[in-house]
Amino acid sequence: MIKFTGIIAEYNPFHNGHKHQIEHLRSLGTGVIAVAMSGDFVQRGAPAWTDKYTRTQMALSQGADLVFELPTVYTLSSAEHFAFGGISLLNALHMDSVCFGCETPSLPLLDSAAELLQKEPDDYRQTLQQHLKSGASYPAAREAALRQSMPELPPDFLSGANNILALEYLKALRSTHSTMTPVPILRTDSGYHSTELSGETFSSASAIRFSYKDTDSLNDISHALPEEIMTLLKKRSGHLGMDTADFDALLYYALRRAVQKGTLTHYGDIHEELANRIIKSLADYQTADTFILSLKRKNITYSRICRCLFQLLLEIPAEFVKGTSHPVPYLRLLGMRRQSSGYLRRITELPILTKMADAWDILSDSPYPYAKDFLSIDLFAADLYRQTLLQKNGTVIPDEYHAGIVIVD
Repeated sequence: MIKFTGIIAEYNPFHNGHKHQIEHLRSLGTGVIAVAMSGDFVQRGAPAWTDKYTRTQMALSQGADLVFELPTVYTLSSAEHFAFGGISLLNALHMDSVCFGCETPSLPLLDSAAELLQKEPDDYRQTLQQHLKSGASYPAAREAALRQSMPELPPDFLSGANNILALEYLKALRSTHSTMTPVPILRTDSGYHSTELSGETFSSASAIRFSYKDTDSLNDISHALPEEIMTLLKKRSGHLGMDTADFDALLYYALRRAVQKGTLTHYGDIHEELANRIIKSLADYQTADTFILSLKRKNITYSRICRCLFQLLLEIPAEFVKGTSHPVPYLRLLGMRRQSSGYLRRITELPILTKMADAWDILSDSPYPYAKDFLSIDLFAADLYRQTLLQKNGTVIPDEYHAGIVIVD
């Protein structure tokens, strides 16, 4: 029996597929489900559709027991770094297993591919470099090299975003010497990037967000969400619909400031080639979306550019998203079921932050020198999100010192 299971999620928003995952874990006998959840910005390089406290309430209402915030440094990063952060957080929670959705839930196949990607044998590395030199993006080059080394892979093995994340989770389990058992579950929606709501399978979060943006109506997405989630969203309609476009002016300011100071490459994953492209194109900036599209090339994806721009906006230093991964230095509790509070006593490796007023003193004794830097970025991200939501919808949410933990009975 699996007693304690972790999930790495964004719940952007929480939908019927997520509910199915939690129900599946309960059917396996899971007693405690802990979630490592993105905060106010998400891995595709965008603000979350609704604030992290609303999303925490969603998760708890549907059966999650504990929700912790995955620090912004990880959520606005590559799939590899995102996965490493999530796994390191769940390791600190002493989870027995980690459950993740994927398009190919064959653990032996996924594990073999993850091992190859981690070890990078010579033939794989040579093929990878050949494709990169030909101008392919890193994801495309990696897929070609992996497929050449493992011809038994199904044709659509790396076309699914969740398979890609699954491989990164398995790599992170290996690199952290984790004792968690991986529990893959078949993802049965129409696809992570799908913008069409489904009437037969689970609709993706992308499709739900796209429909809401197109119609500005919760009624059109009601069939894709659990009833309790719909009730919650109707009560918090002023918290919904955050989008990259809401940060158009802020992103332009950040870009212009960095160009003026010559500091573009100091932040995030912005390399010299992208920095030069930004400098040449900035005079034509109209919206963030059109600007990102103008920067996109065969060797750099749209999502990566999105992440780069928000990394710059939040002033995330390049050293935090490049090179050796940093393990999560603290556990920021966003919410819990009251009966699960006893589980927190099992956690001793990292401090659990419940009151922001006490956090700085707690982290003064941290063995991780970057702990306060990571928390400062989280607070800055939350403040920008909070203020932008106010400007967009007129909605006021408490700041990080007054928000409090979401507790449900």
